[in-house]
Amino acid sequence: MTGPETTVIRHRTAASIAWCVIATCVLLSGLSSIPQLAMATWFGTLVVLLVTGRLDKTMKEEQLVRSRAYHAVAGGVFGIAIVGCVLGMLPMSSERSQLLAVFFGIVALLAYRVLVARGPKPTMLLVASTSFAWLPAALVMMVTCKCGHHETDWTESASRSLFVTLLVAICGLVAVTLLAFRRRTTDLPDARIL
Repeated sequence: MTGPETTVIRHRTAASIAWCVIATCVLLSGLSSIPQLAMATWFGTLVVLLVTGRLDKTMKEEQLVRSRAYHAVAGGVFGIAIVGCVLGMLPMSSERSQLLAVFFGIVALLAYRVLVARGPKPTMLLVASTSFAWLPAALVMMVTCKCGHHETDWTESASRSLFVTLLVAICGLVAVTLLAFRRRTTDLPDARIL
């Protein structure tokens, strides 16, 4: 490995660790339902996203070297988003589940693109899109009505759990993506069956 490539790998490893920390903060804010922690996590996500975006421009020609881990996490993100979307479309689903179904649908479309990607750019697009969209969705889930007794519908509880799980999985996907792609080492194109 050359000197600049080693530096890029070191920076990507540090960014991957930062995304794991963000995933932990998202999980804690989802379990605690504290809006201030969700806001702080959101701002932290934007900062790490900006730093990661600068790292993403360092290597133009890349190849997937850790395909199993990448496809497992990307498939998990896609599956969770599909389940959340379907859950919000059930006839007995609550209004909050229906609102989150829109978020899950957008993530499912972007996650499919990540699943079939040949580079890290679709993952960065997914995380950039969800970084700006998840805070309003989280605040909708955290706000509760104080007017009388309110029973939580099972679809609402399931949507909330899927929402937090999806956000943690997306952070994990970015962490894996940063380590799964490396600079292309050969000048030969990918093999194709004719």
